[in-house]
Amino acid sequence: MFRAVVIFAFACLAGLIVQATLVHSISPYAVAPDFIVILALYLGLRVQSPAGVLGAFLLGVAGDFASAQFVGPTAAGAVVVYGLTVIVSSKIYAEHPFTMGLLALFCSIADSLTYMLMLAVYIDVDMLTAEVLRGIGLEALLTALIAPVVVKLLEASVRSSITQTKYNNDSLRRAR
Repeated sequence: MFRAVVIFAFACLAGLIVQATLVHSISPYAVAPDFIVILALYLGLRVQSPAGVLGAFLLGVAGDFASAQFVGPTAAGAVVVYGLTVIVSSKIYAEHPFTMGLLALFCSIADSLTYMLMLAVYIDVDMLTAEVLRGIGLEALLTALIAPVVVKLLEASVRSSITQTKYNNDSLRRAR
């Protein structure tokens, strides 16, 4: 279990680095996929418990600390994404890459709207402009395209760490 948490924390850190630095080093106006949404989507698919909600919240807090602007909007968005994923995955089969991409698209838009709503609480600015909406759409589309690949990579990493741990525990039991 500890190994899975470390893998997930590493994925969060790598996603934040890609999202915050590498993509924006190409162009300051470049749109990056939202890795916090993808990781919260993964948690909603795999960990449907209070620990999953806590994990999604901590992902959002990490995103808030990485942005260094406000504490709360990204965390609220991650919890909304987690909740939407749990609700939708209980009704439909969300494991297929196409449905996972659609779910990521929907969750990314919901995350962006939650972020804008939370920012409206902090500051009084009209954020519903055509450029902002186009950016939200592009980010959601990129997130939807990348999400199935990232989720499969996470699944393979976590599954291999869990089976290795299980194997090691079984071999320890046999030695006694």
